[in-house]
Amino acid sequence: HLFRQQRFHSPQAAKQIATDSNYEPTMATSSDSTTTHKDNAEYAADSLHGFRDNIKKGEEGRFQDIRLRMDTTDLGRAAWHGLAASQAHSNWKGVGFQKTCFEMVMYPELIKNENIKTVIEYGPFTGGAICYMAEQVKMGMDDPSQSPKFIGIDLVLKHIDPKCRDHAERLNIEFQQGNTADAMELFAKLKETCPKPWLIVEDAHYNCKNVLEAFDAFSEKGDYVIVEDCNSDYLQAFIDHLPNDEERWNYEQENEVCRQKSDLVRDLCIRSPKGRYLVDSKYQDMFGFNVHKGRNSILRRMD
Repeated sequence: HLFRQQRFHSPQAAKQIATDSNYEPTMATSSDSTTTHKDNAEYAADSLHGFRDNIKKGEEGRFQDIRLRMDTTDLGRAAWHGLAASQAHSNWKGVGFQKTCFEMVMYPELIKNENIKTVIEYGPFTGGAICYMAEQVKMGMDDPSQSPKFIGIDLVLKHIDPKCRDHAERLNIEFQQGNTADAMELFAKLKETCPKPWLIVEDAHYNCKNVLEAFDAFSEKGDYVIVEDCNSDYLQAFIDHLPNDEERWNYEQENEVCRQKSDLVRDLCIRSPKGRYLVDSKYQDMFGFNVHKGRNSILRRMD
C-alpha cells in the first residue's frame, strides 16, 4: 500500500500514511515544485533498493528441506480456476502451450540466473513452451550466441508445430522422440555431450519415477529438476473448467497420476543423503507460497 501511494505523495505524506491509519490521501497538485517531484522519485528509488536488500537477506533461508514445507498454497481454488482457463491464451507466435503466467516468468528467470547450460523437457507437445523459454532467455542474454541448449523429448513428435520446427535451429532447440521409461539410458548419453548445469522439466506425467531416478544418477551440484502439474488445486481447477463429463473423466485418470508425482518428489528428497536435494523457494515461491503448477517440486542439487 505504501509503495503504491509513493507515486502521488511527498515523502512527508508517505511517512504520515505509515503512522496514521486515519490519514486521508490527497493527490499532488500542479503547484507542487519540481523539487517535490524529484524527492518523490528519490524516495521511491530508495524504497525499491530497500526492498531488494530485504530479498537478498531472505536468501539465507532460500534452499529448504521438503520435510519442513507444508503441502499447501497461498493461492485459493477460485483463483486457480481462472488461471487454468487462462492457459488458452498462452502462446508463442500463435502456437499454444499449457503454462500459466507464473511459469512464463519463472522459467526464463531460473535459466538465466542459475546459468543453466542445458534444458531437457519431457512432454513438449506442440513445442510452443520450449520455444517461448528459449526465445525469452536468448533475448535477455548479453551474448545470445551463448544461449543454452534446449532438448524437447516426447513419445511422438507429430504434434510439434511447423513454426517450432522452423525456428528450432535459431533457438538452439532439438526435438527428440523418446520415452520417459528410458530416461536412464538417455541421460547417460546426454552427459557426454550436454554441458552442465542441467534443468530437467518433467511434464510428461507418466514414468515420473524413472526421470527422477535418472536425475539422481546423473545430476551434479547446481542441477535442477522441476516436476510440473502436481499441485492438486490446479489439477482440480483444470478438470472443473472442462466442458463435459466425458472429458472430465478422461482427464481425471491422468490427474491421478499427476497427484502421485508429489509423493515421488518427496521420496527422492527423503531417501537421498540429507540436504542433497532442497526446494529452491526463490522460484517455487516467486509469486507466493507454492503458487506454481507444482507443489514443492522445484529442486536443486546441493552437493
